[in-house]
Amino acid sequence: MTARFIKRTLLGAASAAPAVIPAAGALHQQVASAAGAAQPLLQRALVVRVGAVNTPDYSGLLEDLISEFGRETGYEVQVTSGEDVYDHSRNGEHDLIISHYGKEEVEPFVSEGLGLWPRTVFANQQALIGPPADPAGVRGMDDAVGAYQKIASSGSPYVVNAQPGVAYLESILWHGAGRPARGSWYLDGGLRAEQAVAEAARRGAYVLWGAFPFLRARLQRPVELEPLVIGDSLLQRIMVTIVVNPAAFPEANAEGARAFERFLLSPAVQGRIRGLRFAGFDAPLWWPAARHNNPTVLPA
Repeated sequence: MTARFIKRTLLGAASAAPAVIPAAGALHQQVASAAGAAQPLLQRALVVRVGAVNTPDYSGLLEDLISEFGRETGYEVQVTSGEDVYDHSRNGEHDLIISHYGKEEVEPFVSEGLGLWPRTVFANQQALIGPPADPAGVRGMDDAVGAYQKIASSGSPYVVNAQPGVAYLESILWHGAGRPARGSWYLDGGLRAEQAVAEAARRGAYVLWGAFPFLRARLQRPVELEPLVIGDSLLQRIMVTIVVNPAAFPEANAEGARAFERFLLSPAVQGRIRGLRFAGFDAPLWWPAARHNNPTVLPA
């Protein structure tokens, strides 16, 4: 049996969902039919329900890995993606969660006994984005602090992305660069994500954002900006897997969730993650992070 990658629905109200989304029950029936099962639904033990934040889903990373996992194990994997993944997990809808480690819901979900210990699995890539003309001359630098310093010293415009995690990262760059005076070059209008990027494009300015979300957004709405600095590990953002606690959710497929988690942590899959590329962009967008776990839990 091979696994099929299924986008059941998008959990966040602001997410860009597919045009037609069957109800969850209809989708479960769809999985069973696709598998050629005699019963109306797949046996629960063969299905792993994964709740993930948007980026690993939309980037194609999970689709690529799930196909291999299905060939090796015979499990079916259902993926639901969105930013309120923990709300749905609390309702017993998932067996395994994939999210950023820094997401605020991680700690209470685990400390309340709803999930097992988080395992670092991979990191996605932030980027310092800027105009093709690159007035500050930062293109290809592997030192994000040095690049930020060059932007400030040259007076090149920089638009603040006020997303909390991105704003924190920018603050690190500012302190590391010697806390340069925030003069007319520094444009803080409280904009976030795509709004900040659109303003940077309008002004020919630099901005920080996730590399994949930017590349995906640029396909939908082209802008005269490109990722210029991505080589600094400071720009990586760790994600974790969390197996839901079977003591709290007796109906959860904890065995299947652990199997998928072990698969993601395996050296072969970690190497595969490192090699994933976005079409037309020949630089890593995902970084292996399993080595940050306790070595005793890692598969050989």
